[in-house]
Amino acid sequence: MTVLQCNFCNEIYYDEIEYDNHLQLDHNKVRVFNCKICGEKCRGTSVLDKHLQYTHGTTHWDVNLAQRNSYRKIKEALK
Repeated sequence: MTVLQCNFCNEIYYDEIEYDNHLQLDHNKVRVFNCKICGEKCRGTSVLDKHLQYTHGTTHWDVNLAQRNSYRKIKEALK
């Protein structure tokens, strides 16, 4: 089994794909979008859309609209 250690933060990985993902997401400044439902990190909006569709059965537009409506209701309740 190959052990891979990150040169930037010393984290250890046993899987090359996980190691590559770590480098891309955490150290190579790839733009990352977090799922507002489960917190999963996605590289780019198209990957986020696929994640939302297949994992949660929705789109980022639906999630953003629901969140905006929730904030609006909270603001109205605080008045």
